[in-house]
Amino acid sequence: MRRRGKGEVKEWIKQEQSKHPLCKCGCGQEILIQRCHLYAGIPKYIRGHAWKNKKHSEKTKDLISLSHIGIRCPEEAKEKIRESRKKYTGENHPSWVPKIIIHCNWCGSPLERTEHQISLSEYHFCNMECYGAWKSKNIRGEKCASWKGGISPLRDKLKQTEEYKSWRTSVYKKDNYICQDCFERSGDLNAHHKKFLSELTDEAIKQFPKLDSFDACLLYDPMWDTDNGITLCKKCHKKEHWRIEKEKESNCKETLEA
Repeated sequence: MRRRGKGEVKEWIKQEQSKHPLCKCGCGQEILIQRCHLYAGIPKYIRGHAWKNKKHSEKTKDLISLSHIGIRCPEEAKEKIRESRKKYTGENHPSWVPKIIIHCNWCGSPLERTEHQISLSEYHFCNMECYGAWKSKNIRGEKCASWKGGISPLRDKLKQTEEYKSWRTSVYKKDNYICQDCFERSGDLNAHHKKFLSELTDEAIKQFPKLDSFDACLLYDPMWDTDNGITLCKKCHKKEHWRIEKEKESNCKETLEA
């Protein structure tokens, strides 16, 4: 057969596809014409549809069942295989490597590791949950591979701390996981600060002037007061911030007019 160029192949595919060849199984789906069909022929069925709605005849079933007779391994042979395998279990196995008991670096659970596995890393964990919990607490700041010199705002840093997460959970529990504006339970909830977070950070920096702003906020007790928080759904939280912004604008206008 003469080898056709790309243009000829595309024209042939377009021509054959215009005939709308349907799968012979009766599903009504159209066969997608491809380059390989030019030489191998257009298939009658979509892949996987050749045996759709078809069953083996009784004669075929009998032949299959007859072909499987005598294939099963006798019990004596199975017992011999079991006995032979016992010789190669544990320390007798050629691939056996002694294991050392160590402890998980997060939860302290005992782990079995080979000497080679221990040499690969300084830290070892029993599962990904322990690894994730350890990493979130220890691999942060300058130790993190994504560290860019501390360009994240103070507000974002505080919201990633365990102190903020426990404060947020306490606020949710205090309000029974109900939005205090529309009174809908659960959903996408937010913990809103009655006294602005920016005001609290300014107070913390004033109280601890010698400390870094982040450390000062962590030590400032009013920052983690649950009475300063209120549970709002995402929609009501946006409304609340919009109302606060409008109040600020109106107050600015009054001061300018005065």
